[in-house]
Amino acid sequence: MHVRQLSIATALAIAVLAGGMLWLSSVLRPLVNAAQRTPGPPPELWSIKVWGEPNPGRVIEICVDDKLRSGFTSLAADFGGTPCLIASLQRHDWGQNYKCNVGYREFGVSTTVSGARDHDFIARSSVTDLDTAKTLYARALRFQRLGRCPKGWPVGDATNQQGRRVVAAYMDGSKAPAYPHG
Repeated sequence: MHVRQLSIATALAIAVLAGGMLWLSSVLRPLVNAAQRTPGPPPELWSIKVWGEPNPGRVIEICVDDKLRSGFTSLAADFGGTPCLIASLQRHDWGQNYKCNVGYREFGVSTTVSGARDHDFIARSSVTDLDTAKTLYARALRFQRLGRCPKGWPVGDATNQQGRRVVAAYMDGSKAPAYPHG
């Protein structure tokens, strides 16, 4: 798995947002512009916090719609920039698990969700190398709905480690915003 020296909260934001966007990109058509989005409930501001670790870092806040929020409970594994191709997926009320492959290696990816998914829940995710039975990644994230997004925040905007607003949701690992302004 591709690992860099990042703060816990930065790793959190990257794992959740990239994982969610990679998952969404496999099941949704790319968004060409904001006008093509399906009408739905207004965007909401959510906080994402590393749960159960001694130094969790800064809480991330992100403005999401229903499509982006659906990625909160899905982890997409990536190894050195290569997506792990899903071989078998099982979804449950309490989460999901799947086997995936990169080259000739097989991995198990699991996410278990507890709490109220509509406003306050914890998603525990792990990635295991099935050949060695070694856990490569394990993290619990707490998601809490805070209310409406701040004025001027489009879907996909979030806070960074310094608390400044940034674009945080990108298309297919590119630098193109998943939710273009305008």
